[in-house]
Amino acid sequence: MEQVRTGRGDASELEKAVNSGNRIRIALYTQLSFVAEGLAAVFHTHADLELVACRDGLSGTLDCLKSTRPDVLLVHLVSGVKLSELHEIRAADSRCQIVLWGQELEGEFAFQAIRLGVRGILPGNVSIDDLLAALRNVHQGALCFEKDLLESMLSQKRGRSHPTSGADPLVGGARPQKQGNSLFAGNYRRHGKGLSV
Repeated sequence: MEQVRTGRGDASELEKAVNSGNRIRIALYTQLSFVAEGLAAVFHTHADLELVACRDGLSGTLDCLKSTRPDVLLVHLVSGVKLSELHEIRAADSRCQIVLWGQELEGEFAFQAIRLGVRGILPGNVSIDDLLAALRNVHQGALCFEKDLLESMLSQKRGRSHPTSGADPLVGGARPQKQGNSLFAGNYRRHGKGLSV
């Protein structure tokens, strides 16, 4: 298996990125203030990460994307997100990498989200180290998602699923979260080769 950078590069590489002012600018979309405060504190301890904005609604997030132009948008899913909302987010800043974090997604919705430009899908129980590594990996051009979700998307792709109706589905937490989910980061330019993060 070809290895992809995990974002936990050596200290000299990290130091060069920080000294050059090449920090990863992250915007957070969450409805929970304690999540925003906690992540702000975590990002503050990582010199290569900068939390440039926190928003609790879609319209504020869209305005933020247009005005601050972050590198990565972390969308904390607590009450779901519609595909149409992901489309609006993508339209607001097509260069910003999107990571969904929180609820587990079913294969078809995840596949559609990826088609709309989502580059990372993380379960709510992901460790902070894996969350930070995923943000770094996504910023470097990798896809990050859990193994179970990959398998679900592949089974959907093989035609074992029912086609979606024309409705705009809302992300649901239908699958129970499992401890120990492994995340995979695959460089999409290398067509799915990955590394467990």
